[in-house]
Amino acid sequence: MNTPLTIRSIFLPLFLGFLGILNAQTEAYTAAGDTVILYDDGTWEYQSDSKEDPSGLPPIDSLWYNPGTFNKPATSPQTVKDESGAYEVWYEDKKWQRTPSGRLNEDAKMAFKTKKPGGFGMVIYEPVELPLQVLREAALINARSADPNIQLTNQELRTVNGRKMLCLEMEGAVSGMKFKYFGYYYSNASGSWQFITYTTQSLFDEFKPDFELLLNGLIIHKN
Repeated sequence: MNTPLTIRSIFLPLFLGFLGILNAQTEAYTAAGDTVILYDDGTWEYQSDSKEDPSGLPPIDSLWYNPGTFNKPATSPQTVKDESGAYEVWYEDKKWQRTPSGRLNEDAKMAFKTKKPGGFGMVIYEPVELPLQVLREAALINARSADPNIQLTNQELRTVNGRKMLCLEMEGAVSGMKFKYFGYYYSNASGSWQFITYTTQSLFDEFKPDFELLLNGLIIHKN
């Protein structure tokens, strides 16, 4: 049975989980189509002999570090904890409400929507460590599966609740509708996280302060 295309349903193919780009062994694929070899000790390398990132993206360590303060907001009294105990998300229940994860993405562990229609957020977590360089490529691959012309408009590093995270903004269009995505990406020995918020480009400036407060509510407990 066909279902109506909504702002929620069109995001289903965008973020299918970064493990979707991995095979059952040790290979991943970058947005440029290059093969990355992942090792059990958490190290990685491109399959080619070149040590340069063939995608043309700057190395993660060269990104601008935002010196701002990004901690759990005092205005976020509600928390939801992952059943594994690896992390939790604090949120402001006056502005956000929980929504069934599967409605946004079948791989999402947590999902949220703004009480004012138009804003969404979700956490995708997998218990496998990935280099941030590879995690960034995975995010781009997944987004470009819906829009090959999606643009990475900003990337920076932030310390969020004591963890050094990658912050990405992307713009794209799906079925003629223009969207913007704003999220945090992090990985350690306990797993990898994508915490993504999104809305239409026309509403992004209105929702961005609420998005940032929600994202800053991510607290990771395991190293």
